[in-house]
Amino acid sequence: MFSWKRLLPALTSLSLFVFSRNNISESKFLSRIERVDLDRRSINDNQGSPLEHLPLAPVDADQPPSGEMPTNVVQDFAMSPSLGNPAAGKKRQGAFELKFLIDEDQAADIIGWARHHLEADPHFDPDLGDGYHVNSLYLDTPQFDVFHRREGFCQQKYRLRRYGCNPLVWFEQKRKRKGLVRKRRVPVDQAEIPLRLDQPAEVEWPGHWFRRKLDEQQLRPVCQVTYQRLARFKNTDEGVVRLTIDDRLRAIPAEGWTIPTGSLEGVSLLEGKRILELKFRGAMPGMFRQLVEEQRLQVASFSKYRTSVAVCIPPEVRGDVAPPSAPELD
Repeated sequence: MFSWKRLLPALTSLSLFVFSRNNISESKFLSRIERVDLDRRSINDNQGSPLEHLPLAPVDADQPPSGEMPTNVVQDFAMSPSLGNPAAGKKRQGAFELKFLIDEDQAADIIGWARHHLEADPHFDPDLGDGYHVNSLYLDTPQFDVFHRREGFCQQKYRLRRYGCNPLVWFEQKRKRKGLVRKRRVPVDQAEIPLRLDQPAEVEWPGHWFRRKLDEQQLRPVCQVTYQRLARFKNTDEGVVRLTIDDRLRAIPAEGWTIPTGSLEGVSLLEGKRILELKFRGAMPGMFRQLVEEQRLQVASFSKYRTSVAVCIPPEVRGDVAPPSAPELD
């Protein structure tokens, strides 16, 4: 059985040698090691589900989007740990996004905790309390390579996303590597979507990378997914942290490039359960550690996209095969 405690001394010794060659403080490195080990033990002791592939710090080579961004878009970057801040010229930073399946009683307790400790997302819909609708159109190849997590597709997803009835639609790529989630996205006005999808991408357009991916990987719409999300966030000394709770998850097969504007009437995917996500950079913040311990939460693996496809698309269409052991990605 793998033991982090047994590996830690050897990893520390080797890493100290490497870091000393690069003039990195030994005390600073050891402090980071101790923080990571504490987070692993805290999670393992209280929920019996280890955090896999937890690195010392998130790194990313991608550059932030170019060009002037609307104020509300820059604000979105500042509230999401998995996105960089283009206004500050920062790169997209990876973030840990831990998922937990919770029941209604737990959800009520955690919502109360979140309202006490965190700030409301400024984009909430007053008719939904401090929540909003998330409406997505997921893409895949004709062979459903993303669904089957085949080589070259198992660590990324592509989708078009709208929040509520907003005419602004996000073209988004989501990637996961070594436990870190990174998102790259560009806003597109609803009226411009046909132009962006039907014509070759202009290099000057910040979203040309997304359009190029559609052609290279032959991506096309597969299913529509909607849910209601409660979102809270806070800027802390440990960086921005975010908590979301999703419920009323529904899905139907795609109808061309149509992106939903509200809750669907399709199949309900989470009867009596909700999806809690804790999002943060680096070591788990103290407030989240306390929440996990008090609620005795256990990390769960759940993919909205793969669950939706399994329900909406017949097996003979999606070409079912035995799923590999690659990690899930929402």
